[in-house]
Amino acid sequence: MTFNTLAYLIFFAVVMLGAWLLPGRRWQQGFLTIASLYFYGAWNSVLVVLIVASALVDFHVARRMHAVSTQTRRRAWLVFSLFTNLGLLGFFKYSNFLLESIFTVQQWAGLDWLHAAPHLNIILPVGISFYTFQTLSYTVDVYRRRLEPVPDFPRFLLFITFFPQLVAGPIVRAQDFLPQLERRAVLLPRNLQIGFTFFLVGLVKKVVFADGLSAFVEKVYGQPEHYTSVPVMLATLAYAVQIYCDFSGYTDMAIGSATALGFWLPKNFNHPYFSANVTEFWQRWHISLSTWLRDYLYIPLGGNRQGVSRTNINLLLVMLLGGLWHGAKWTFVIWGLYQGAMLVAHRAYAQWIATSPRLGWYRQLRETAAFRLLGVAVTMYLVLIGWIFFRAENFTDLHVLLHKFVFFDGFHRVYGVALREAVSVMLLIGIFFAMHFVSFRIGGLADRMTRAGNLAWFSVVAVALIIKMTLTPSRSPEFIYFQF
Repeated sequence: MTFNTLAYLIFFAVVMLGAWLLPGRRWQQGFLTIASLYFYGAWNSVLVVLIVASALVDFHVARRMHAVSTQTRRRAWLVFSLFTNLGLLGFFKYSNFLLESIFTVQQWAGLDWLHAAPHLNIILPVGISFYTFQTLSYTVDVYRRRLEPVPDFPRFLLFITFFPQLVAGPIVRAQDFLPQLERRAVLLPRNLQIGFTFFLVGLVKKVVFADGLSAFVEKVYGQPEHYTSVPVMLATLAYAVQIYCDFSGYTDMAIGSATALGFWLPKNFNHPYFSANVTEFWQRWHISLSTWLRDYLYIPLGGNRQGVSRTNINLLLVMLLGGLWHGAKWTFVIWGLYQGAMLVAHRAYAQWIATSPRLGWYRQLRETAAFRLLGVAVTMYLVLIGWIFFRAENFTDLHVLLHKFVFFDGFHRVYGVALREAVSVMLLIGIFFAMHFVSFRIGGLADRMTRAGNLAWFSVVAVALIIKMTLTPSRSPEFIYFQF
């Protein structure tokens, strides 16, 4: 059951009606918990047991951690939580990756211990990376005494399983969500309007732009050796639009669903493709993950407090683990290292510019609009190279794609790309960036729509619905981040 289906709309209407009618906070929250478990069980009912068991562990660990007095015992309970949650994540997500890597290393070493790569028939639980980080933030915050443990399990289970953000985020922290459970959620007409607006914007992003570009991206990236640089460049730009609209579209629909029910979820994207440097890009892209990695990994490792070398190592390590968080593939690991290397390089560049006494003129130049535009173009080019690492199926395709993207090989031998197809792809990309720019300038399209007058709001909604019905492709792939 995904957001862009009729089944979800029926499910949400029933949930909203039930939440509206039930009296009292406990009845309402109990109903939302059952609805969330049903929503998750629609993918695999057996895996509901896993998420409930994981929640039970951290619920009791936090209470025991709070009850003991010695720091050693508190740390022991924290280690138990980390071991349990990361152990489950590692088993389900990385077991086959580890076995395949061992087999590959054995082949490189010329050994014959294994005659074939072992493979375990493991079902990857949907959203396990998201809810693992979510529950870990709770136990770590209780350990740091920044948060009191939740007194009752049903409330904690709702925090873990709340269905709008359960499958693909944003990663919600306990300190932001749990206080909202202290009261009964109030369903207000204004919240319904805001929620519908965000949901509609996200739906258009998903079904019009992400789904509309997916077939072209799959074709070129599926056989990159058949294409020259122009189709590869166009497909890479299309993938940049696809993954943004797919992921941010899901986030918008999650925020919209939660808002309609009377809950607040954090913003996860802030116009990342208009970032002037890679550091700014990571402040605007997947904000809930980048801030989670900063607060629960980068800062505990020492952050930037222990010298330049240690800071650079911390950045590389955090982004490497961030890449591995996205998936059990070496291309994700390389993508993470690539992002870390860019952050290190930008940090060194920024420090050099800030401290050099001879570069005062350059610091003034950096404040101009033309320089920012140049920074946006360079950052976008570097981000596109990163998306090649992220999207490539294997190292062979990665080599071909990088070579064709970086080293232009002309317009000849453009197989399989009809002029009509190329024009439609470029049109979708152009419309997206025009809307992305307008949204960037006005401070968010959904935000501005909700503040508009009724006539303007209905007009924009009508146009969005027409675009959705007119341009929606017949095929709608699953959300990209469901696999993470």
